[in-house]
Amino acid sequence: MKQINTVLSHHDFIIGAEYRSFLLYWGAIVLRGILDEDRYLHFLLLCSAITLFLGLSITEDDVRLGEEMIYIYLRMYPHLYSKRRRHFLGGMQPGH
Repeated sequence: MKQINTVLSHHDFIIGAEYRSFLLYWGAIVLRGILDEDRYLHFLLLCSAITLFLGLSITEDDVRLGEEMIYIYLRMYPHLYSKRRRHFLGGMQPGH
C-alpha cells in the first residue's frame, strides 16, 4: 500500500505505463472506498470502455458500445467535477 500511496502522491511524475496499469488493473481496487459511489462508478465506466477497446478481437458492436460508454463518461464529467478539474478535456464534446 505504501508504494500505491507514493505513486498517487507523485502523479506529476507518473509515466504512461503506470497510468495504464492504474486504469486497467489496480485503480478500481485502490479507489474503492476512496471515491464516492458516483465518481467510483464513473471511473469504472472509463475503465470498462478502455478495456473493451483493448480486446484482442473487437467487433463493430464492441466499438459502438465503447463509444457510447465514452460519450456517457464525457457527459457525466462536468456534473461530477469542478471547473478547475475539467481543464484537461479542453474542447472535447461528446458526439464530435
